[in-house]
Amino acid sequence: AEACLMAIRARYPLGDSLGIDNLMSRAESNKIADIRLYLEAGLIYSQWNDFSRAEYYLNKAIKGEPASIETDDEAFGYSTAFELTAKTRARAAYQLGYIYGRQGQLNRSIEMSRRAIALDSTLAEAYINLYNGLMLQNRDIAGAHSIIKEAFRRFPENQTIRKLHNQR
Repeated sequence: AEACLMAIRARYPLGDSLGIDNLMSRAESNKIADIRLYLEAGLIYSQWNDFSRAEYYLNKAIKGEPASIETDDEAFGYSTAFELTAKTRARAAYQLGYIYGRQGQLNRSIEMSRRAIALDSTLAEAYINLYNGLMLQNRDIAGAHSIIKEAFRRFPENQTIRKLHNQR
C-alpha cells in the first residue's frame, strides 16, 4: 500500500488521471488498496475539480476496508490501526462535505461535516465547513454560532476559526 501511495503522489503534479485510475485498479485487483489510497486519489481529483471521480474515491475511503498499521505510520502519529482508520475516514468525509458545499448540496455537505467531526473531533476544517454550510442554509444560525464557538474553544490558534468567531 505504501508503494502505491508514493506512486499516486508522484503522478499528481503531472495531472495523470488515467495513470491514477490504472494504479488504483491494479491496487484493487492485487488486494493492496486500503482507505488511505482511496483518500489520496479523492484528494487529488478534488484539487483538479474532478468532483465525480473525487466523490467516487472518497466514498470508497469512507466505506472501504480499514487501514492496516505499518511501522512508518507511527512516525506520523498513528498509534493504532483504529485511529488511522478513523482519521482517514474523517478526512474523506470532510472532503466530501467540502465538495458538496461547492456544488450547492448543503444538506449533504452538513451531513458529511458532522460525520467528519464525529470520526475525528480534532479536524478543524470540518467545523469550518459545517459552520459555512449552516450559515449558507440560513436555517440554523444559532446552531452555526454554537459550532464556531465550540471550534474556537478547541482551536483558538486557528486564524479562520478565530475570524469567524469574532464576526458573530
